[in-house]
Amino acid sequence: MDRSKINKLEELINAVLFHDLQLARALIHARVNVNGKNCMKVSPLCLAAAMGNLAMVKLLLKAGARINAREDNLRATPLIRAAWGSRHGLNADRSFQVIKYLVHAGAQLNARDRFGHTALFGARSECRQAVAYLTNKGCILDSKSHVISKEMRGRMMAEDIWQDMRTQAYENQWDKYRVEVLRSL
Repeated sequence: MDRSKINKLEELINAVLFHDLQLARALIHARVNVNGKNCMKVSPLCLAAAMGNLAMVKLLLKAGARINAREDNLRATPLIRAAWGSRHGLNADRSFQVIKYLVHAGAQLNARDRFGHTALFGARSECRQAVAYLTNKGCILDSKSHVISKEMRGRMMAEDIWQDMRTQAYENQWDKYRVEVLRSL
């Protein structure tokens, strides 16, 4: 692959990262490979899905991006990345909209990443809407079980409680810091 094509792909990746639809359109018009992967082996569509950027996901799919293309490292599909995106501090509603769009557009519900996890596993604690939606559509939790067992439900609840406690601890810590800063002024 020649250097100019790699640079154009990196420009498309940057357009996705910075939510720059205008630049992405121009690069697509210039025939940048929308199914290419960057040095981290991630495609523009997987990245857009992980970021919860529905407009970019639509643009890339319309330009011919493969909806079930996998990353080289984690073997995750755009649907799995969208579900995991909801867990990593992104707006759960944005991720849910991307999940719904990808499913409607034909994403494989039960595709598994290299660890055997489906999109449902990724969405399980942060995006309740996505969990309900994916379950209703027939998505299974992982390669080892076709239903969420009582044990897994218990783990998920414990994880949710732990996450709530961590969030509360950070908020309390921030409040204390904020008070100290305000007092010092």
